[in-house]
Amino acid sequence: MKTIIFVLTLICSTLAAPESLRQHFRRNPKQINPSPRVVGGNIAEPHSLPYQVFLEFYTETSGKYCAGSLISPNYVLTCASCANGTVEVLVTLGAHNIYLTEPTQINVYSTDIIVHEDFSELYGGGNDIALVKLPKTITYTDAIQPVALPKRADIDKDYIGEVGRMAGWGVDFGFTVDVMFDVLRYFDATVISRHDKECQLYEETDDMFCTSGEYNDTYVGPCDGDEGTGLVSDGVLIGINAFNVYCLESLPGFHTRVASFLDWISYNSDVIIDQERLIETVMDALIDNRIIYVLEDNNWHYKEQDLTKTIELSDETMKTIIFVLTLICSTLAAPESPRPHFRRNFKQISPSPRVVGGNIAEPHSLPYQVFLEFYTETYGKYCGGSLISPNYILTCASCANGTVEVLVTLGAHNIFLTEPAQINVYSTDIIVHEGFNEIYGPFNDIALVKLPKAISYTEAIQPVALPKRADVDKVYIGQVGRVAGWGSDNGLRDEIFDVLRYFDTTVISSEDKDCDLYITPEDMFCTAGEYEDVYVSPCNGDEGSGFALGGVLIGINAFNVYCLDGLPGYHTSVTIYLDWISDNTDIVIE
Repeated sequence: MKTIIFVLTLICSTLAAPESLRQHFRRNPKQINPSPRVVGGNIAEPHSLPYQVFLEFYTETSGKYCAGSLISPNYVLTCASCANGTVEVLVTLGAHNIYLTEPTQINVYSTDIIVHEDFSELYGGGNDIALVKLPKTITYTDAIQPVALPKRADIDKDYIGEVGRMAGWGVDFGFTVDVMFDVLRYFDATVISRHDKECQLYEETDDMFCTSGEYNDTYVGPCDGDEGTGLVSDGVLIGINAFNVYCLESLPGFHTRVASFLDWISYNSDVIIDQERLIETVMDALIDNRIIYVLEDNNWHYKEQDLTKTIELSDETMKTIIFVLTLICSTLAAPESPRPHFRRNFKQISPSPRVVGGNIAEPHSLPYQVFLEFYTETYGKYCGGSLISPNYILTCASCANGTVEVLVTLGAHNIFLTEPAQINVYSTDIIVHEGFNEIYGPFNDIALVKLPKAISYTEAIQPVALPKRADVDKVYIGQVGRVAGWGSDNGLRDEIFDVLRYFDTTVISSEDKDCDLYITPEDMFCTAGEYEDVYVSPCNGDEGSGFALGGVLIGINAFNVYCLDGLPGYHTSVTIYLDWISDNTDIVIE
């Protein structure tokens, strides 16, 4: 149980901001007096943890309480599993007893909730981090102070054996929906290895770590309502509580590793991550002609600009230094687009011996394979696709949904090189299936990209055949197909392969025990996670890539279960969408 949800009545609270219709739903849960154990917790000295923040997140119909950490006068850091899907949050700073109106408290509402762009509750852990921007800058007091963030030198630090402190107002046992503590409590816990038997109860991602469920012979652990709270070691925020295993005695807590997200925090907030390193970064960027950093009001801001834009700051802004670093479009980029190839920000990784069961493809042996960089107004994500005509690319809706532009790279083998076979074009004509909805699961997970002009076929650029209408009821179970892409091999979004890789795998029944790990919609099918005694799987960045069988595109990779050894891949069945493809493209399907 990651969050607790209460039904909210939409009436004004006496404590609520006057423009808000929501009341403090904390007044609905029962107050409970701390037990002798309190999941190993102790009552905190009032305001001894002045960075601690109480958060009430609201959707349109419900609410949930969580915690966070103040990291600047304008931002609170919390977990995405609390913030995702919400529209407003009541932020309480400087609190000890959240049921009282204490003179130290500040209560403000915010609708500026920033969830990590790659977080998905459907896929489990990973990128479980979020920010809340406060509606106005708060003034520090003895009861309200920020917590320090790790330095960039700590990015590879594992913290194993270090003791940190967590605090919150959450319950002391799981499966509860109507109880919570009035006063702030805390406990200390030790960071343990991800290879520890306790930590292996749940498959954690590389951007997470575990804390032991026992400290000084006492059971300790965060519980429901403590999600989003910080784990602080020596005054530094090293973790964000993401989830707990039902708050059971001796079981570990799982935390997002803050050091893994320093760039994301810096990009999305006003926080300076060790200023000396930032100056070096700025100078590197100046040489590289890529980035703009602006220092205004003693806060650094990272911005993206093109050659034709300038930074205009209001007269009220007390700017001290402005570095304007021109963002020269890559030679591969279309000149009319303001966006650089963000793949240049990703680490290139050399293929490992296993590569999730993949092999390096013979250059241009899969000429229908397309690399896609989708952009929203604020971030980008990379995916795969398949050329199906001179004008159209087929991909998945979970990649295309909510985006406004896509950079299409055709004829590529090494996407970090300017190969003579490559064609790069931008498109804003993105067609997502009208029935797709990420909230309700991976149904209708199909999309099209219309190219701005018809491309000419070459040896490196060729379309893949679509199924025939006679194949609509075909199930393909037991047949072997091929998946290709440039995606990661370990479930991370900050690594990407340079050259195209592929693997073969077998279509399995939706009733197979492997496929049953996730509910498979009728418009999808599974492929086995093992082929010829080798683990195989598409991974992050391979979503949207085609599953081709005998030269025919029968599937589109939709999602994968953490890219874990032996677990299946899930694909949208192309045969079910032949009419939709025909209606939205220039393709005549036989």
